[in-house]
Amino acid sequence: MPNIYDIAKKAGVSIATVSRVLKGGANVKKETYDKVMQVIEELHYAPNNLARKLAFKDFSSSTFGVIIPDIAHIFYQEIVRNIYNILRKKNYNLFLFGIYFEETEKIIQYLLKENLSGLIFINIPLSEMNCNLLHKQNIPFCVLERPNPFCNSIYVDNYQGGALAAQYLLSKGYKKIAFIGETQNTWQQQQRLKGFKDFLCQHNPSVQIYEEYIDINPSIDYALHEETAKKITLKLHEQYNIDGFFFYCDELAYGGIKAQSLLKKKIGIIGYDDLPFSSFFNLTTIHQPIETMGAEAARQLLHLLHTKKGSHSYINIRLSPTLIIRNT
Repeated sequence: MPNIYDIAKKAGVSIATVSRVLKGGANVKKETYDKVMQVIEELHYAPNNLARKLAFKDFSSSTFGVIIPDIAHIFYQEIVRNIYNILRKKNYNLFLFGIYFEETEKIIQYLLKENLSGLIFINIPLSEMNCNLLHKQNIPFCVLERPNPFCNSIYVDNYQGGALAAQYLLSKGYKKIAFIGETQNTWQQQQRLKGFKDFLCQHNPSVQIYEEYIDINPSIDYALHEETAKKITLKLHEQYNIDGFFFYCDELAYGGIKAQSLLKKKIGIIGYDDLPFSSFFNLTTIHQPIETMGAEAARQLLHLLHTKKGSHSYINIRLSPTLIIRNT
C-alpha cells in the first residue's frame, strides 16, 4: 500500500506539503494541491480505516456525522432533530460534532479517519480544497444554511427574509426602524440586513435606519443575550424614538419583547427563525422551513450513498422563508 513518502516522491513535493494537503490544504498553492490530489487518486491512497471503507465499500457503521458551530443553539438542535427523524427510519444513527469555525480543518482531518456513512455540515464554511478532499475520499456530504458551489447545499433565502421583515414594519406605519444583530457578522446576517435595507430604500427612501450589534458568546447563557437585547431596545427607543425593530434572530427578539413590556408605548418587533418558543412569546417572525431543510439533507445523503462518483452534479436548493404574524 502506498504511503505519503511515495506521494511526495511522485508529486515532486515535500512530505510536509503532502501532510498539509491531507489536512485540508491550508497554506498550499492551488496548483500544488491539485497535483498532490491527482497523485493520491492515481496511487489509490487513503489513510487507515478509510482505505478499507473505499476498498470494500464498508458502510456497516450506519452512522452519519453532523457538524455544527454551536451545539447548544435551539435552531441547530431543531435542524438535527429533523435530520434524525428521516435517518432513523432507514436505521441510521447520528454522530454530533460541535466546533468553532477555525477548527474546520482539524475536524475534517479527524473525520477522514472515521468510518462514517456521510457528513452534514450545518452553517460551516467549507473551502474548495475542503470539498475536493472529501470528494476525493468518496465521502457523501452536504452543507446546510449557506450556498456552496463545490458540493450539494441547502439554504434559506435570507435576503428574501430580510425584505419580508421590512415589508411588515412598513405596512404597520413605523418611521424610525432599527436592526439589532450580532457582532459576528455571518453570511446569514449580511443577507438579511441587505434584503431589509434594499426593501426599505426602494419603498420608503426617507425612513431612518439604525443598527446595533451584540457580542454573542456561545459559552454564555442565552438569557444574558436576551437581557442585552432588552437594554439596547430600551436605549434606542429612548434616544432616537425608534418605533420598529428587526432582530437578527428570535432569541434576541425575546429581549425586545421584554423591553416592550416596560414601555407604555407599543413598538413594532419582528424576529427571525420562528423557533418553537416564539409562539408562546406571541412573536411576529420570519419562519425558516427547518423541517424541510433537515429532511432534504437526509434524503440527499441517502441518495449520494447510492450514487456513483461523477454521476451527479451539485445541487443547491434555495428554500423560501415566510412571514408569521402574531402580535397584531
